Formats: sequence, C-alpha cells, structure tokens
Amino acid sequence: MNQPTTVSNYLIPDYLLQRLNEIGVNHIFGVPGDFIMPFFGRIGASTVEHIGCCNELNAGYAADGYARVQGIGAAIVTGGVGPLSIINAVAGAYAEDVPIIVIAGGPHAASYKTQPKIHHTVPGNFQAPLKMMAEVTAAAILLDDPTTATTRIDEAINVCLATRKPVYIEIPINIQKVACEPPAPDSLATITFQNPREAVTSLVSHIANRISDSQRTVICVGHEVERFQLQEELRALVNKTGLPVASMMFGKAGYIETLDSCVGLYMGAISPEDIRDYVEGADLVLLIGAHETDMNMGIGTAKLQPTQTVFVRENEAVINAEVSPDISLGEFIVELTRQVDAVDGLRYPDQPVKSFVYTSSDQFQAVADAALTSTRFYQRIVHFIRPGDVIAADTSAGINSANFQLREDNISITTPYWASMGMCFGAAVGASFAPKLSSRVIAIEGDGSLLISIQDLSTLARYKKPTIVFVLNNSGYTVERMIHDGEFNNIPQWHYHKLVDVIPGCNSLEVRTEGDLENALRVADQYCEQGPLIIELYLDANDVSELFDVFTRFFR
Repeated sequence: MNQPTTVSNYLIPDYLLQRLNEIGVNHIFGVPGDFIMPFFGRIGASTVEHIGCCNELNAGYAADGYARVQGIGAAIVTGGVGPLSIINAVAGAYAEDVPIIVIAGGPHAASYKTQPKIHHTVPGNFQAPLKMMAEVTAAAILLDDPTTATTRIDEAINVCLATRKPVYIEIPINIQKVACEPPAPDSLATITFQNPREAVTSLVSHIANRISDSQRTVICVGHEVERFQLQEELRALVNKTGLPVASMMFGKAGYIETLDSCVGLYMGAISPEDIRDYVEGADLVLLIGAHETDMNMGIGTAKLQPTQTVFVRENEAVINAEVSPDISLGEFIVELTRQVDAVDGLRYPDQPVKSFVYTSSDQFQAVADAALTSTRFYQRIVHFIRPGDVIAADTSAGINSANFQLREDNISITTPYWASMGMCFGAAVGASFAPKLSSRVIAIEGDGSLLISIQDLSTLARYKKPTIVFVLNNSGYTVERMIHDGEFNNIPQWHYHKLVDVIPGCNSLEVRTEGDLENALRVADQYCEQGPLIIELYLDANDVSELFDVFTRFFR
C-alpha cells in the first residue's frame, strides 16, 4: 500500500498530480507501462484516481468526454507506443477545443542524446512522439531537466486552460523519481473579464450599433462558449436583450435550448424550414463562439452572406471576411451585455419558438407490434431524456441527436468536426466518472462505431457505472451505405445483448418492435444497477431516419 506523500518524499509526479486536482481533475484515464511506472506508483497516494482503460486510444476518448462535463481531463500512458496509440484522440480534442492533459513516460533523459536501441522508441529518433504531439496540441514538452520541471508543468497547464486545447507532457523515467517542492497555492493563472481591451470595446460598439439598426438579429451559439465555460455569460446576454438565439450542431447544449427566445437548431438545409428561413432572412446573424465548419453549415447548404454575418470567437472576429485578431470571447460577451440595450424579446411575428425535428412536445404513441425504425426510435427517445442527462452519440446517431430538443443542463457529446468513429462511446465512458455529472450518461451507438471502442464496456462494469448504451444494430456502416453502397460496408455480426455473459457486471435487453422499446425504456428509466445497461435494437440494414436521408443526399 502506498504511504501518504510528505514534503520530504515529494516528487515531480506528486507536483503534477496536485496541480491536476487543483484544476478539477479527480480522475486520470490510462494504461500503465514500464516507462511511466514510477508515476503510476505515486497516483495511489494522491487525490487523483486512476481509471484503467482497455487501450490508450480509449483512454484519450475517455479524457475528452470527462473534460466535456468536468471542464478539463487527463490521460496517462507509457512512452513511445502510448502517445502514438492515443494521438488520434488527442487530435480530435485539438480539433474540437477540448482541454486534456496527456502525460507520457520516456526512457532515461540521457538516452535522448545517445539514442540506444531501446524498446518503445523510434530508432534514431527518440523525440518522434514529442514531435508528432506538437502538431496536435497547444504545447508539447519534454521534462528532461528536473530544475525546471515544475515551472514547465505550470506553463503547460496554463496553456491548456487558456487555449482549451490539449497539452502533452513527456517525463523520462528517471525524472519521475526526482524530489521537488510542492506548488505555491493559487499560483496558476486565472481568467477574468474585467477592463476589456480596446480591440474588444471597439468591436462591441460596432456590433451594438448594428443590432440597434437591425430589423432582425439572430444569435447562433457555437461550441467555444461551452469550452471556455461562458454559458452563464451567454445566457445573461440573451436574457437581457431578448434576442432570438439558435443552437448549432458543433456546440449544441441544453443551456441554449431552454432559453425563452431559442428558435431551434440552425444547420443550413438540414434544419426545419422555418428555422432556416428565419436565420437566413435576418439582417444580422451574430455567431458567437462558432466556426463555419461543414457540419455547422449543413454540408455547404447554409445561405448566409458575409455582409450579413459576424463571427466572434476566441482570438478573432470576422466581419465582411475581414479578420480582427486579439479578441477575448469572454470579454466580448460581457462587454456586449453591458453595452447593448434591451430589445423587445420575441418581437418578430414570424419568429419560430423551439422548432426541432425531435421534440418532447410532440406526442408519441407506440404501435406495440410494429418493427422498430430509426425515425420512430429518435422520435421516442427524445421523450426519455431527463434534465441533466449527458447524451453521447456517434456518426449517424450524432446527426440525429443534434436535432433533439434538449432540456435543462443536458450536455451533447458528438464529434462533428474530427468525426472519429467510436469516439463518442469512449467519451461516454469518461463522462460517467465526472464529478460534475448531475444525471445519467446515455450513449447512442451504431454497431459499426461501437466496435471501435467496445472494449471499455468492461471499464463501465469494473467501476460499476450505470451508463445506458443503446446499440443500433443494422449490420454495418449505414452512413457509408447511403453515400456509396458495397460489401465493404458490412461488419462482423455480434450479439451485443450477450456481452453480459463475458463481461461481469453488465445488464442487457433486446428490442425488435416499438412495444419492446417501451418495455426497455421502462426498465432504463428506473435503472440503478452497478454496471452498464446494453439495449440492443435491431434495425434493417438500409433503414435510416428521414432526417438522415436528407443529410446524406448532400454527400452523393
């Protein structure tokens, strides 16, 4: 058993673990290995709990999902093979602005110069993992000097907090055994939104005047608001002005969609017609924390003109295709709230209110013996979602879940930019551990996506997490079938509901009809077992929701 850490035996790993705890990381996801074992030996005496994952990629996905609920996450792997296995998850976090701290081991510091032939290393290029990580992180550092190690740790953490992007810290095995002083309290940087810079006040004045002159202004909210933890500031702006607000796929969350003036989800031609016409007919569309990604813009179907739009996000504003740098998103939202006058909320007679493809306000009547279809599943499942639930959904399920009307404190986990299959189930695993989780984690996975990261069902069972996992078994990659069909879209067939026989701690149900789904949801609604509930839904291989059929037409 590990002994409590004291100042006399306080080591560099203890310093980093204490810093993680200070910023809200209570769990670290990873896989042990010889180059990182001294660090692992210190975790047990810390306030950070190690969560063992089945592979490094899943550990990265779990850290990502944890961060989307908790605000920041962390993962730990051995050297060489570890970082190269986790790097896809790190690249996704970088693309989608998710702050995770990735810690890896390495051989003895001196060997980085002599380059002996050691396992887990790239011959003649020991720094290859560090160089690769530098391409997909905001900072990638090698702690090869114990005298500067703690300072560099703080610098990397501050970069992670400031940019909301991953950082990578590689620690040679001998450096992990070096003593250091504990951190000074409250010595990490803090972010405030007082005394906005001239660039921000000038921008706000311009936009406030445009809002005042506009007959119709619509705010579209992107993912950066949530990533930089500016939800309350955004709500204050909307509540003061009463301006209509739309959510977007990349940044969708319950804090937006419960606002009184929320009109629905804007996603170009994939949106309901009333939303699309309303947003695209506005004089000013103010996109806050949003990026013009293909998914946000409905796969190129959005009809928004540069003269009509203003994008404001961290570090830049884009007006009439001209970029203004040095913009703090938090300062902008706070200053705009201060400057702009309240307008007559919901003043436009044609303004839709909470218009979504799938909404709990639409009644659903099950036909007990009818075969279940995708459209009917999504129409029903939106009624199942409770306030506070986290909904993680991959690929086609992610497109459909983006069109749910969310409730108070719901968090939507999708990967609309990096779009890596299997990520969202891995993220659901991590989200299940977040101390800030207020309700349930619900994963909605196609069978093709789930097979990528399915091993960590056993992690949910091992740690007794009651995550609800819907498996849409349609015998393959339905997204790709809709784009270009062929036998290459078929996958090995599993009986997912029988995983309970090989993973102790799981529970399962089968669903073939709408009546089966009703029975399964009654069980799931009261589910409180120690371990995940797998609900396997059998769908026709060519069945897609009406919404997804519209979506895939733009890829053909």
